[in-house]
Amino acid sequence: MPDHSSIWRFRQLLNTENLLEPLLEQINTHLEQNSIIVALGSINIIDATVIEAKQSCKRKGKDDNNTQDPKASYNVKTAADGKRKTTYGYKMHANTDEDGFVKKMSYTPGNVHDSQEFDKLLDTYKTKDKIKTCGKSTPIVLMPTKRTMKRSASKTTKSCIEPTETNL
Repeated sequence: MPDHSSIWRFRQLLNTENLLEPLLEQINTHLEQNSIIVALGSINIIDATVIEAKQSCKRKGKDDNNTQDPKASYNVKTAADGKRKTTYGYKMHANTDEDGFVKKMSYTPGNVHDSQEFDKLLDTYKTKDKIKTCGKSTPIVLMPTKRTMKRSASKTTKSCIEPTETNL
């Protein structure tokens, strides 16, 4: 088994040659052909995670260059307790199925809203119903659903389901 630095260098090489996306598509096609993952009618789970950049403060390096990553940007996220957390870095947006298989991925600066990458990540030709996250500017119908919580019996939450011919 190769060590982590060998895998990292190989992944960096794939990334610089723009081969990561075609490789992921080829792997998913192979998994679909061998009935390991279901292609048609599968569920799309689309979410993003923040990846912090190494240097978040503007500092001068040895050669008087800025050490802050110029392609990264600030992301502000409100936690469950109401506190705001600011991070400097990137976002990794991913589309997975219900079993956790990654269908598509994209990386953006941290200030890009999750809804901006939604249409790029969604497998529209393989998806039965279109479901979106609740973004501020997303024109969708909110439908109440019930979900069970550990501390309380049940709470009503809002689910973002875009109306289609099949769910109207």
